[in-house]
Amino acid sequence: MRSKSWDRIKDNIFGTWEKAQDEFIGDSPNPKEVRDALIEYGLQNSLNNSDFITVEELFLVIDYLQTTFGRKYDPPESIQTSFLVVVNSMLYHKFSNTVSKGDFKQEPGEKWPVADLSTRTMSSRAYIMPDKTTPITSSETLEEMQEVMKDKVLVLTKQGDLAADVFDTIAAKWLREAKHFDAMVELTADDFLKARGLKPILSGTGRRGGYTEIQREAIQQQIEILNCTWITVQEMEYYEVVNGRRKKSKWRGESKAIVVTSRYGQELTDGNLEIHAWRARPGDVFTKFLFGPGRQTALLSQKALQYDHYRQKWEKRLTRYLAWLWRISSGRTREGVFVKTLIDAVGVEINTTRPHRTRNRLEDALELLLKDGVISGWEYEDIDENITSKRGWWKDWLDLKILISAPVEILEQYKNLNKNAARLN
Repeated sequence: MRSKSWDRIKDNIFGTWEKAQDEFIGDSPNPKEVRDALIEYGLQNSLNNSDFITVEELFLVIDYLQTTFGRKYDPPESIQTSFLVVVNSMLYHKFSNTVSKGDFKQEPGEKWPVADLSTRTMSSRAYIMPDKTTPITSSETLEEMQEVMKDKVLVLTKQGDLAADVFDTIAAKWLREAKHFDAMVELTADDFLKARGLKPILSGTGRRGGYTEIQREAIQQQIEILNCTWITVQEMEYYEVVNGRRKKSKWRGESKAIVVTSRYGQELTDGNLEIHAWRARPGDVFTKFLFGPGRQTALLSQKALQYDHYRQKWEKRLTRYLAWLWRISSGRTREGVFVKTLIDAVGVEINTTRPHRTRNRLEDALELLLKDGVISGWEYEDIDENITSKRGWWKDWLDLKILISAPVEILEQYKNLNKNAARLN
């Protein structure tokens, strides 16, 4: 909280925007990078060089530069309590979606389970496989490892949404704390469980006793799976800011989904280590694009983690999908989304025998998202209420659009992005 003296000086004029830029660039060891960042900030906020800025606005610029160059980022309090700041590249979205659904398959000619992450502008695949630096010396060892990796895929088909929770939690903490793209952050199993909104179990005396070993082991299992997942990018388009202009570039490379450098825990009676803490970060395919101007982040409702990954799969996956959708369409107050697109986002098949069950489940999910503040409203764009009276009505229902409104916090954060992106081109 600012002091009373802050209230007295915050509205004082610091000087022109041109003067402020000169001050920041002159004091920086990286003047070119700072200049590009300031140009982008000026475009985002419609600032001309001759415009006067206040002391309070000057501090907003400082916050922006701290965020851009990786120092600790503290979003507004309303955002901190309700949202996570996560990665928003297409690759991140595709990978998180794939993991949550456990969409890895054993394809002919492939040694390891694989998932296709490709889009129109990106060619990429993810493999669940052993560390590439560890040689496999015999066919017996290869077969054993292949069975181990198949077991990990089986876990994802049942607990993929929990793995996506773990992935988002690592990314969010890294974005808050990392000072350079290969920095590590420390997390415990309890950190993940708290992020999911789970309460510690009460002890016999009625005091908080902590989380169960089963809960912690489930987190450990997901981290092991993510640490065994390699992402190969044959080609990916991305934008970088050069001399104040967005420039389209292409990138290729590969890395693990997450990098784990250290594990901590307690030694068991059999000599094995029970892991409950890690030093980790997102893999290079994600972190490489999260420093400097043009970094790709989004706001994800905390509810995405808190919804139960067994009973509230619809709500969980819709929350993630909408977070991505709102970010790429920043500035629009609400989005019209086809029913079939929402069904695909959840990853379920429509019950063609009893289609009303699918419709009711989708509408119940949207109502809960509305109640929980994940969305601020929803309605069908144009619907005939007698639609269900026709045979095979569900086919027409899938082609309807639902208008879904974002929360006000999302709108305030994203409202200028479309306009500013156009000005950077």
